[in-house]
Amino acid sequence: VFKLIQKEKNQELLQEIPYFEFLDLAVVFYLLLDENHGGQMTALIHNSHMEQWGVTREELNHLAKKNTPVLLPPEVRTMEEVIRDIFTKQLSEFDEDSLKDLFGTDQSSPIIYVLSNKMQINGAGCILYEGFLKRFAEEQKEDIIILPSSVHETLLIRDRGNLKYEELKEMVF
Repeated sequence: VFKLIQKEKNQELLQEIPYFEFLDLAVVFYLLLDENHGGQMTALIHNSHMEQWGVTREELNHLAKKNTPVLLPPEVRTMEEVIRDIFTKQLSEFDEDSLKDLFGTDQSSPIIYVLSNKMQINGAGCILYEGFLKRFAEEQKEDIIILPSSVHETLLIRDRGNLKYEELKEMVF
């Protein structure tokens, strides 16, 4: 499978592993050995593995593009759903009205979606799933603004023409 990592902060590691550049990120490959509710057991693929296995970067990429969406299917939830889940797991007494106050009921406010995978680990790579973003935008019947959040998730906002891109840019940098 694949995941995205920051290219600039991982220059030393990238000398030892196969990768492809994607914007200012690197697509790297790993074996997904096991997964459970506690997380994943993985092994990063190094150049030495490719040599031992007799495979190329391109072959790894082809296999990972097929396997990753199947093994780690995308999951899209609204920011409200994500925060509700956090509140209910962290707080013994949860006030639903407080959450409604936080998100309001203004229809002109953008709905923020959180894209990750089913494990919420290294889910930013879901933006590379073939056709996924296009299908999501078509379902929403609007263009989508994609905001990087972390290696684990990406924020998606429906573009209704009322958002200021400079303000959105400041949110993520």
